[in-house]
Amino acid sequence: MLFFLFFTLIQIQTFNSDQGFFVLLNSNEGATTFSSYRLTNPDRIVLEIKGSFGITEITPSSTVKDVTVSQKDGVTRFVFHIKQGSHYTVLNRKNSILIGFRPDIFISESVFDDLLADLVKEEQQKRDEKQKVVIAQKEEKPAPKKDESQLVAKMLKDLETKKIEEENREKERLAKIEKEKIEKEQKRLAEEKRLAEEKRLAEEKRLAEEKRLAEEKRLAEEKRLAELKLEKQRIAKLEHEQRIAEEKRLVQEEQKRLAEEKRLAEQKRLAEEKRLAEEKRLAEQKRLAEEKRLAEEKRLAEEKRLAEEKRLAEAKKPEMKKSIKTDDGEIRHLKIVKAEKEKSLADELPDLPVKKLERKGTLKNIYFRKFAEFSRVTMEVTGETDYQFREIKGGYVIDVHNFKKIPKYLLNIIDTHAFKAEVEYIYPKKLGDILKIYIKTDPGMAVRKSEEGKYINFDFFMPTIE
Repeated sequence: MLFFLFFTLIQIQTFNSDQGFFVLLNSNEGATTFSSYRLTNPDRIVLEIKGSFGITEITPSSTVKDVTVSQKDGVTRFVFHIKQGSHYTVLNRKNSILIGFRPDIFISESVFDDLLADLVKEEQQKRDEKQKVVIAQKEEKPAPKKDESQLVAKMLKDLETKKIEEENREKERLAKIEKEKIEKEQKRLAEEKRLAEEKRLAEEKRLAEEKRLAEEKRLAEEKRLAELKLEKQRIAKLEHEQRIAEEKRLVQEEQKRLAEEKRLAEQKRLAEEKRLAEEKRLAEQKRLAEEKRLAEEKRLAEEKRLAEEKRLAEAKKPEMKKSIKTDDGEIRHLKIVKAEKEKSLADELPDLPVKKLERKGTLKNIYFRKFAEFSRVTMEVTGETDYQFREIKGGYVIDVHNFKKIPKYLLNIIDTHAFKAEVEYIYPKKLGDILKIYIKTDPGMAVRKSEEGKYINFDFFMPTIE
């Protein structure tokens, strides 16, 4: 006999058809939660269902030889012991589970409702055919003839005797079953009594052990407190000695400090005297240099006056002409012209306006935002900023120049793993006067750059290939 469990308030139905052996479980407590897997040596199929169950009996089949059941933490485990190499399938719909077994592989693609309808139909056909056979046997039974009354009476007597014997055997079987139940109950009670006694002894042993451990703990605590008291006394003594030594050291340092201050004051006085002497010497040198400069200016002014007088005297002289004789015998007079100074490129070109670079830029903050289809890294800047964006192994890097100051709070790593974004992390790092912002991304990532006033945006996304 095969024992099977069922849900609280559940209906169980078995189907032993040509398609295999099936067990249907219908619960009235809503959708069920279950799991199934196979074990070997020997072959077993395990079905675990959430819920509590009672026990019923079903007729085993050629595929399922036995089933064992266990319950723990609100989950019931069914272990089906199957024939070596057999296969199984589980179908579920809302609050119903249909598990089937057969020797070969299930290749049917029927849904839950279709398979269950076929099984019910096949079971009904079997019951109808069996009923037809019983009716046909009753109809074919010949009526006894009058001249065979004695034979009929004997047959009836034999039937009555056989019926009594069968009833006696049934009574004996029921009595045997009842006896086995009583013996089983007695064994169970004896086992429960033995377990209760073992539990009581274990509890007494546990209490004694707890008492012993509590006593050991108390003694250990007393010992620890005594040691702690001694340690406190030792530490207090050590601190007193250290305090005296520290006071002595501070007195010595104060004496050294006063001596050092006296020495520094003497050095400062000597340095001040030296500085005043140096300033006096420099003032004398400056006076002599000034007298020399004035004399030089006077000499240059005199030279300039003499040169101007010479130039004016030459200008009053009549123009001198130089004559040359040409090939045809004529005399030509050439005018002497003073050569003019050659103009330089600087004299011919106009002065260009000088454009001064604006004040150095300032990086105020770095932001990260995750959108539906891309991740955005934003720099908030002020002033004129020079930066370079380039791709490196494992991602991208932004080299930012012309910075007045880089705040320390911007040099922290921004970890973005929790967003499951296109950007894994952002690592700002200062190298000299350059701020490098490393951005780690997956291979093949695309980037889009945009500016919104003082915000510079870099969007990272996976490109769509059509």
